Amino acid sequence: MGHDVRTGGLAEWQLGSGRGLTNLLFVPLGTGIAAAVIVDGRLLEADGYAGELGHVQVPSAGDQQCACGQVGCLEIVAGASGVVRNYRRLAGATPGDEPVAAEEIATRARAGQPEALGAFEIAGTALSEAFVIALTLFGPEAIVVGGGLSGAADLLFPIIDQEFDHRLTFQRRPKLLTSSFGSRAGLVGAGLLGWRSVTAEAQ
Repeated sequence: MGHDVRTGGLAEWQLGSGRGLTNLLFVPLGTGIAAAVIVDGRLLEADGYAGELGHVQVPSAGDQQCACGQVGCLEIVAGASGVVRNYRRLAGATPGDEPVAAEEIATRARAGQPEALGAFEIAGTALSEAFVIALTLFGPEAIVVGGGLSGAADLLFPIIDQEFDHRLTFQRRPKLLTSSFGSRAGLVGAGLLGWRSVTAEAQ
């Protein structure tokens, strides 16, 4: 029915956390990162090229290689896999060590473990760097964060807010919100597209 991130953005814009807004950025944080961009009440598609926020290059990612072929992409350090990668590097993990999921790292961060807190510090800072670019270009009233890593909003949002204090000058400062539909956002948005298709055919 549609691209999963853009359908998720449609759901959050029409029915969820972004309802009533005309300028919105929906950013699901999963293994990778993308965005749905709504500007002046219009969802941007650009023939499918719009919204690849995860491949914006940010200083916090350094010169790490991304699967897309670029270096320094946001999702290298700020997606769920990125948080795991940050943690393993900070903890000095070796290939033979037991895998740790991002959810467990979040639990350890809440308990005050320095390496886990550091992993989220890197992710939050990188997100702020990418968000400032998006704010400068699109001026969203709110950024709705979804995906599995939105469950760690209590760890990420304070870092992003603090970075905004230092980084934003003339840009509109957005509200930071979590997704209303969680992992179901894409499904809800696909349902909206399907309903529109059916009703358009009936007219």
